[in-house]
Amino acid sequence: MKYYTIKNTEQSFKFIEKGSKFIGNVFHVNNIDEIEKSLVNIRKEHHSANHNCYAYRLGINNDEKFRYNDDGEPSGSAGKPIYNEFIKQDISDILLIVTRYFGGKKLGIGGLIKAYGYCAEQTLALCKKREIIFGQKIKFKCSYTEHPLLLKEFNKIKIIKLTQDFKKDISIILEVEFKDKSKIIENIKNTTSGNVCGEYI
Repeated sequence: MKYYTIKNTEQSFKFIEKGSKFIGNVFHVNNIDEIEKSLVNIRKEHHSANHNCYAYRLGINNDEKFRYNDDGEPSGSAGKPIYNEFIKQDISDILLIVTRYFGGKKLGIGGLIKAYGYCAEQTLALCKKREIIFGQKIKFKCSYTEHPLLLKEFNKIKIIKLTQDFKKDISIILEVEFKDKSKIIENIKNTTSGNVCGEYI
């Protein structure tokens, strides 16, 4: 499976709607610490702004972590529209903050949803995307005698990632496409006469 993220660059987009200035800032992030650091920096930079609304998303599917925050705007009018752009574009490992300087005229719930969503969309449009491919991770433990047998079976499928730890025995973490996960476990079990059994992790 796959999703997209942005390359490790920061982008900014600005526009004015009925006197209110909206500023979108987007960051590639890998963890909560990086998210918090970027939020602190933007809040310092725009300390006089009325709102610093944001959404972030890490990972995808069962590994997904996400949050959106309206920062004082009416509930559901700011953070959620930003997050919805992530879903539309199948993009993750990202933080997008939209800063608003109030211009004196209220936009209403519908107007806010449109403005925050538009700012997020246009900010993302400035970013270069890259593809992230991920699959099922499987752990194997084998002897040095059995190791060539495993490698032979691995060569029959598409491998996303392979890491090996050579100690008294060999520990292997294999990442494969989801469609191949059952087949590779069964093939390894058969070729080693049941001595090596894979474990999903």
